[in-house]
Amino acid sequence: MSSLGIVPELEVIEDRAVDPAAGATATAFDPVQGVLAVGHSTGSISLFAAKYTTNSQLQSGSGSPITHIQFIPGQPALVSIDEQGMLRVFDLDTLEFCFAYQVPLAPTCLGVFAGTTWVLVGTDGGRVYFVDAINGRKSDFSIGCLVKPTSPVAAVESHPVEAEKILIAYSEGTCVICDLGKASVSEKAMVLSKHRFEHPEPLNQTAQSDPWLLCAGWSPTGDRLAASYSNGVLAIFGPGSGSAPLVARTIQCPDILPKEAAMAAAARMDRKLLSISNVRWCTHPQLDRSFLAVTSGSTVKLQNYIHILGTGGRDANVKSSRDILVNDSYDIGLPLVALGTVPGESPWRNGNDGVRGLAVLVGRNPHIQVLALQPDLRLKASKALPGELKWCAAPATQQFYSEGELSTALGRALAQLLVDSTLITSNSARVDADTAEPRVKDISGLCCCVESSGGLSLWCISSRRLHRCDGVDLDLRYLARLVGAEGQVSSVSMSALSGLLAIGTDTGETFISVLTSDPWASIAQNYTPFAELCRLALPYYSERPQKPQS
Repeated sequence: MSSLGIVPELEVIEDRAVDPAAGATATAFDPVQGVLAVGHSTGSISLFAAKYTTNSQLQSGSGSPITHIQFIPGQPALVSIDEQGMLRVFDLDTLEFCFAYQVPLAPTCLGVFAGTTWVLVGTDGGRVYFVDAINGRKSDFSIGCLVKPTSPVAAVESHPVEAEKILIAYSEGTCVICDLGKASVSEKAMVLSKHRFEHPEPLNQTAQSDPWLLCAGWSPTGDRLAASYSNGVLAIFGPGSGSAPLVARTIQCPDILPKEAAMAAAARMDRKLLSISNVRWCTHPQLDRSFLAVTSGSTVKLQNYIHILGTGGRDANVKSSRDILVNDSYDIGLPLVALGTVPGESPWRNGNDGVRGLAVLVGRNPHIQVLALQPDLRLKASKALPGELKWCAAPATQQFYSEGELSTALGRALAQLLVDSTLITSNSARVDADTAEPRVKDISGLCCCVESSGGLSLWCISSRRLHRCDGVDLDLRYLARLVGAEGQVSSVSMSALSGLLAIGTDTGETFISVLTSDPWASIAQNYTPFAELCRLALPYYSERPQKPQS
């Protein structure tokens, strides 16, 4: 696409572009459906996936920020909780709201009961509620606070192997393992064990108040659990350790259980490691290894670093501090808002099995970053999103969708490129390259998008899927400089039959471009000759522009 008839060679690639979501507050990924969900401060939820031709939005209708998002494994359902404590369930097949429940107390965490459609909701009053997300009902059973004095629930997680076991971690520092199969006997019988780390006095002095438990979770096999604290301590509890931990460490010091080591750790504590807010105990999809992903920062809310700690094989059989090694410490560069895992395949129970990356929300005006895990368990920033999604360069400010009869020549060019890219049609049969004509009928629409950066891109919808035409672009800002025009794009219109595109600006200028595979097509009798274009363009090029070859 070019003004003045100078057109790059047409090329179509599949690129479901995703605009980094400003105002994002929560994120989750489901590898089964290939859906990335992003909650916003406006109360809406954006869905990005191969199953939708464009990104779709779920509207909560409340306008309250989304605080938690959770997919139901094996079901086309998404659960969200907003700042007002309203739990909503959405059907991902119809993209419709289907159930709502007002949580009686302010929610603090959200989890899924393994192997079921029930979600667990922890609250600031210490109570845990059970809600059936598919059948739309709340259980009459709930678990009251199991510690005294009453403390908020920091984390609630179902056991990855034994379905009736759950972990409830309270902010005051106690981790409680419960067997729901014994709940009918009594609340006391339901409690299998309690674990609590009595922090050494030197480390207590590094925090402004007593250390708070911020996050906790099971190991991949459920034999151990990890907990993180506001004073920068990471503790591992397991069988045979009683209420005390098997391992207690900071990022810098591998063992703080001896008093002398605790004093040394407190003395050399780096400011960026004063608090550990998130912990995920995961396995790698290709390597026979497990690892802990934790975040740290100077305060609970200013988390700027992600650390990867290797914990041996997939069974994570940690027995002492020697079994944990720091593989990587990654500087996000911006305050972290939320951390989510990106499994490579169907989540194993709690979604921490086969993790190939991390999805994080960062920044004062939060947006999404994806960090890929390398074979050596080091993190690397990735431009690709889960489900073969990609970032777009800038948000679209104007768009125009064109339907109707498509130019035969243009349709054939696009269809041939679709065949060359070996895309599969809706009936899962590949089209022979010699019979590209039937693919013209598959193109049901063309869409032009004007980005805030001044670029214009072309998209086509074929077999109910959206494809970006790579190389069919127009730099409107550069073109405006050449002809001495000013102003922002105010309107766009396109004819699928002729391939003509009209671009109007707020200062009254109108640009006419043509979509064609002929690089010498002239679109008007009065247009700037190429020699004059070269003269006008010289200030913007280090080398003289070359005349395009046919």
